Amino acid sequence: MIHANVAGSYRNLVPIFGIAGAAFFLGELTSLQQLVGAAITLSAVTWLSLVGLKPVKA
Repeated sequence: MIHANVAGSYRNLVPIFGIAGAAFFLGELTSLQQLVGAAITLSAVTWLSLVGLKPVKA
């Protein structure tokens, strides 16, 4: 079972799919800044998926 906080981190992938879609369908060029940002985002989402977040006690 995936916790809501981990599943919510997948929303961060939306801009990456936007960049990939623009490059693939529209032929737009991706900049180095976009690629670095995508790599950071992918590594963070992967880390959260593997490690997970500890629930906050209220």
